[in-house]
Amino acid sequence: MTTLVSQHFPFLRLPAELRNKIYALLLADPYHRIRGIFTPQITRVCRQLHDEAIPFLYSMEFRAHPSLLTSFPHYASEAWPVLSSSYISLIKNWRMWVRLDCDARYTKEDVTRAFSGMDSLIIDVYEASYKASGLHLLEKFSGIRGVKCAVVQGTVPDEMAVWLMKAMESEIGKEIPMWEGPEWDVWEDGNR
Repeated sequence: MTTLVSQHFPFLRLPAELRNKIYALLLADPYHRIRGIFTPQITRVCRQLHDEAIPFLYSMEFRAHPSLLTSFPHYASEAWPVLSSSYISLIKNWRMWVRLDCDARYTKEDVTRAFSGMDSLIIDVYEASYKASGLHLLEKFSGIRGVKCAVVQGTVPDEMAVWLMKAMESEIGKEIPMWEGPEWDVWEDGNR
């Protein structure tokens, strides 16, 4: 009769730089995320792995809640919300869908407080019917400052998207003149 000898790989004996590359591949690599390979279980192996891997896990892009903003984020699906405020504070890369034809349940101050100083912010603007509503909702995002990489895309005029991205990427505290471009006239230009 043979006995099985279990051999454990000495993962913690690997140099920290190599462990970091493994964490990045398991938790933050876009190639794996696109294919649905998401392995946060490594953070549950032991305290040391948890402490080393958590920054990689929360370096990914998270989605902001459509009305609660950064206080109820989720990764890829609403089924994976982040509930701990200590972990929410680690998230620096955000994506938010903004629907122009719905009333927002947040103020300009809420948005400024939530997203200023982040590493990245992508705002996907959409509406049920093209030019069926005005652009006034996007003014709530005009107070955001200090974002390292801002993207505004979707059903928004290019000039306004560029203005809003520059405003969000400007330094915190800097005053930016309000948007003075053309506003959509939903009765003339829209589908009403």
